[in-house]
Amino acid sequence: MGKKTLNIYQGGVSIITGGASGIGLAFGKALASKGCHVILADLQIELAEKQAELITSSGGKATAVSLDVRDSKGFKKLIEETREAHGRIDTLFNNAGVAVGWEVKDDLLEDWNYIIDVNIRGVVNGTLAVYPIMIEQGFGHIVNIASGAGLVPATGAVSYGMTKHAVVGLSTSLRGQALEYGVRVSVVCPSFVDTPILKGGVYGRVDARVVKKLENAPKPSVTIGTSLLVRKVLPQIEKNRSIIVEPMNMKIMWWVYRLCPDFFLRLVTKGWFLIKKKLNLSVL
Repeated sequence: MGKKTLNIYQGGVSIITGGASGIGLAFGKALASKGCHVILADLQIELAEKQAELITSSGGKATAVSLDVRDSKGFKKLIEETREAHGRIDTLFNNAGVAVGWEVKDDLLEDWNYIIDVNIRGVVNGTLAVYPIMIEQGFGHIVNIASGAGLVPATGAVSYGMTKHAVVGLSTSLRGQALEYGVRVSVVCPSFVDTPILKGGVYGRVDARVVKKLENAPKPSVTIGTSLLVRKVLPQIEKNRSIIVEPMNMKIMWWVYRLCPDFFLRLVTKGWFLIKKKLNLSVL
């Protein structure tokens, strides 16, 4: 067991939700390569087990566990079992997320309830489960993966943007309280990242007709890979940054929105209409 201080890497223990693929897996690989024991928590348990085996075979330490972040009791059980097995929890990455819908006029209430349950309540469940333990041990870092859509208007993903704004608000508001107990809280807000969520994801509920059109469309030119994102983000987590925005194009968008919100809203509205026209989505 390591010293009773925060170990992000060597000797640390990290739980990563949505850890079987995308950004979560990229964090898992990077942390494991630096000596951290990672727990890949995901509904895709077979994939999580495969990825954990690959990390282990490469000399890292990884465990795969099945987790539905909507299940508060299951989340709490995972946290308690992890502490019992390892004696500590250094970091929790609340990364699991989904996308639903397209145009709000066509959205179903059940889909909005679903994205709220996963993207907001999932983060709340993880935070409430791990926070008391981190307070008790006197250290820990909660890293919530939001999105650039949590900082600026997301005209093409209204329900998603709403949930990510909530994650940013939770993170920045809790940070001040947590400081008293030696617990860190950060929120990561990337722009377009090459992950399955861009096309709905395994558990997403984006309109199937929209997904089909997006599959044949080129990725946005500003899209970056998960490994590059993690390389940019991890040093900022080490430095305990509160809001981590990457890459540079997202920083610029955030800056413009804060400086000239009405101007930015006009830009994203025009972009929304252009996307619909280019992909012929207005006739769905």
